Amino acid sequence: MSRLLLVRHGQAHAFDKDADRLTPMGQTQARAVGAWLGSAGFAELRCGTLTRQQETAALIRPGQTV
Repeated sequence: MSRLLLVRHGQAHAFDKDADRLTPMGQTQARAVGAWLGSAGFAELRCGTLTRQQETAALIRPGQTV
């Protein structure tokens, strides 16, 4: 059986001039999700085109092209 899991990007800088980037907390959140996904056996990752989405994906799966 296939599983689809939707994950929102990590916490971003709200109301900043450049709000499309992760906060340190958002980076920590992304790494934690990555650790859980790895242990849960998820094999594939896709993400949107926004910087915060791509940064989250890169922290979830370091070295994987998304």
